[in-house]
Amino acid sequence: MVRGNYLLAGGVWAAVYCYYKLLLWWAMKAKHEQLAERLKATILKAEPGTRLPSVRQIARKSRVSHLTVSRAMDLLEDQEFVLRRPALGIFTARPRGKRADDRSLKRRILLLVPDDWDMEIPLLIRKTLTERGFLSVLQRYDMRERPGRWLPRLTYDGIAFVGFCPPEMLPELRKRNVPFVAQGVQFAHTGVDHTCGDERMVGVMAARHLVELGHRRVAMLVNEPRSPDIEERIEGFSIQCRGMGVEPTVFDCAMIWGDDHRRRAKEMIERQFKHGRFPHTGLFAVGDAGAASALQVFYEHHVRVPQEVSVIGCGNSPESAYLCPALTTLAFDLHDRARAFVDILEQRFAGDRSPQIAKMFAPHLIERKSTAPPTNREDKS
Repeated sequence: MVRGNYLLAGGVWAAVYCYYKLLLWWAMKAKHEQLAERLKATILKAEPGTRLPSVRQIARKSRVSHLTVSRAMDLLEDQEFVLRRPALGIFTARPRGKRADDRSLKRRILLLVPDDWDMEIPLLIRKTLTERGFLSVLQRYDMRERPGRWLPRLTYDGIAFVGFCPPEMLPELRKRNVPFVAQGVQFAHTGVDHTCGDERMVGVMAARHLVELGHRRVAMLVNEPRSPDIEERIEGFSIQCRGMGVEPTVFDCAMIWGDDHRRRAKEMIERQFKHGRFPHTGLFAVGDAGAASALQVFYEHHVRVPQEVSVIGCGNSPESAYLCPALTTLAFDLHDRARAFVDILEQRFAGDRSPQIAKMFAPHLIERKSTAPPTNREDKS
């Protein structure tokens, strides 16, 4: 019994001694090493490609100097736990042989989204990817920058490109040798897998809606850069109007990437009031933002919508239903488009060797309070 008590006491003292040595070792570690250990635990729980807080934010939260954080990042970068991208930030990575769990066995999809793009469709794509068992890394990009700056140095298995893709970007994406899905009609003859809406039908339906209501003096507000998708809308509207005996007026804001489309649309509509009342009874804006700007200008000039001017937009932006009056607009089913992105990727991962996979969607009209027949008889003549 006595011998057993001695053994028990010896074991306790041995445990205390080991714990003391561990504390002493931890205390002797440099501050930046301690910080690196704490950050490493956070990184292993995050998805690869997650953007970390800035050096300043980490320093403030951890109550250490900027130099300590920088040295910790140097250490983590050497161990391949983080990637630094000048002017963009610090991103988590997954070092070779390290796995937080089975997530590293899943395919990683890079989701490229323009800086000023509405996030509804990217978030739906990301949700669909998650539901289908993929990991997704969302990367914003600036259309005015060199394409090479958009792509992080992470390893990924596929790319989903939301928004307009400049032609010079295609060689950069093809170098990756992974499945790549884009969005837009400009890819119809390039061999690139893509989803697209029937943009010409958008213009056709907008023209048909206004003319069938009885509007003969109609205009189109081009408040988006003239990408192939927008050109299709313009052509569809113009051809349909002329086919119904109406000659449309085009208000072209001459947009380039990075312009404020709301401000430019407002300025364009303001210009039409310089010589009196607005000369048209029907207005189609190729984007909902332009239609919202037009509604604001009409309100400021005491023009009643839809009694004096009917306005129709495109896109069904979240705020379009809450404008005054609620905006009539054209839209595509975003859930179908999100599923199509992922369907194409899955077809490629399953071994589909088709030269090109494309999925097109028809638009639908959402009729609200901003369009109505013209009230003045001469407008119908």
